[in-house]
Amino acid sequence: MKIRLLALSSAALLATAVPALAGDGFYIGLGAGWSKPSSVDYSLGAGSGNIGYENGARFDFASGYKWANGLRLELDSPYARYNVQNATSTAGALIAGASGHGTMWGLLGNLVYDFNIAPRLNLSFGGGLGAARFTSAYTDPTELVRGGKVGFAYQLIGGLTWEITPRVDLELDYRYLSLASTDHDYFTPPGTAAGTINFGRVKTQNVMLNLRYYLQDCPPPPPP
Repeated sequence: MKIRLLALSSAALLATAVPALAGDGFYIGLGAGWSKPSSVDYSLGAGSGNIGYENGARFDFASGYKWANGLRLELDSPYARYNVQNATSTAGALIAGASGHGTMWGLLGNLVYDFNIAPRLNLSFGGGLGAARFTSAYTDPTELVRGGKVGFAYQLIGGLTWEITPRVDLELDYRYLSLASTDHDYFTPPGTAAGTINFGRVKTQNVMLNLRYYLQDCPPPPPP
């Protein structure tokens, strides 16, 4: 009888020592972080040049579902804005007075796997496919570039997730986002339409801090 009582007591202690279960089910998430865009090549007629952008901030809104095995499927909507830093003409000369900004907005479906590596700590990796739009508002003394079109986009994701509570995750990750080349409207002052200009692929590197909130409690662990 004593042995049986001792076994039950040990099982109860083990049950209370198990770390809290990771959240699963439906969730919503918010993210913010640092974003570094590559310089963007452009082609105009037979010539080509380059526009450089400053680093900016990226913001994300996500909603999705996580299974108990760690697999997550989510819809991710990133937004970022970058100020123009410099530009070169089709002759390769630096353009004086280049200014403006570019904004990126997208909608991607991500598939991510959270792999447990320690109590409450997961290694997260995955990727996403979707569409994004890079909108330009570029100005210099001799030309204006406006607008943009939606193009194919993909991103790669890798990071660490800490389970603050069974309903809240905090994730620090790196995201590489690539957007296909798109056409923009090209004008000459005082705003005369002069045709289109093609922007090459826009690539950004992002370090993000994301907070996820699960909309329902996890089921309790089974009794010993």
